[in-house]
Amino acid sequence: MCLRSGKPGSFDTDSPSPASGPGPNLLGIALGGATAIVSVLAALGVLDIWLSPTPWRGLAVAGAVLSLVLMIGFLGPTKLLPIALNLAVVAAIWTGWAPVRPG
Repeated sequence: MCLRSGKPGSFDTDSPSPASGPGPNLLGIALGGATAIVSVLAALGVLDIWLSPTPWRGLAVAGAVLSLVLMIGFLGPTKLLPIALNLAVVAAIWTGWAPVRPG
């Protein structure tokens, strides 16, 4: 329900959302795209497909950090689990818990 008009099913496009403002959030779109590309490259590195397994750790950390920045930018209750998972990925790689797969 639109708070301004009171009509169910209508959207209030004039009021800005907390993270994006009145227009499209190009920074959020760019962060989301970069996160997806880096995470897919990390997965390909782990699977040894099209990319050597050596750089997967750096790509995984970069993907988790980009995702963390994106989740903090749109902070809300639904972002707490992704934030915890991103921190777990960074901690696992930082402490050496996720070893490099033997080639």
